[in-house]
Amino acid sequence: MPEFEFDVPVDLPAGKYKLSKVDPPVMPPVPPPEPPALVVDAGPDLTAIVGESIPFSAVVTGGTPPLEITWNFGDGSVPVGPSLYPFNPTYSYVNVGVYVVTVSVRDSTGLTRPQALTVTVLKAPVPEPPPEPPPPGGDMPQEY
Repeated sequence: MPEFEFDVPVDLPAGKYKLSKVDPPVMPPVPPPEPPALVVDAGPDLTAIVGESIPFSAVVTGGTPPLEITWNFGDGSVPVGPSLYPFNPTYSYVNVGVYVVTVSVRDSTGLTRPQALTVTVLKAPVPEPPPEPPPPGGDMPQEY
């Protein structure tokens, strides 16, 4: 390290002073701010009738866009997606049962969050038969 000698114009005792160059401290780089947490809400549990078209919708907050969303309807069918968020499919079940539907959201950093809801599928109600028509000749019993 080079040394320099010079006069200091302050009121100091006579003498020579040495100054050394001091490098400023090396600061670590400031990391970028963390993205908001990835949160997925698949909505409330649902009840439907066999064959009824059911709309599904997820609300997603946070994460690093773009976001991909995949729906698995829990009945052995092929999952739908991935598609870019928002993606709100409709689906119909062909059998009575209780199904766990899972929506998975993946952000551009690879962070994935699944969320599930339950769909209870009931058989279609049997309609009531129409009332019997009144007997011919009125509703009074006939006496012979």
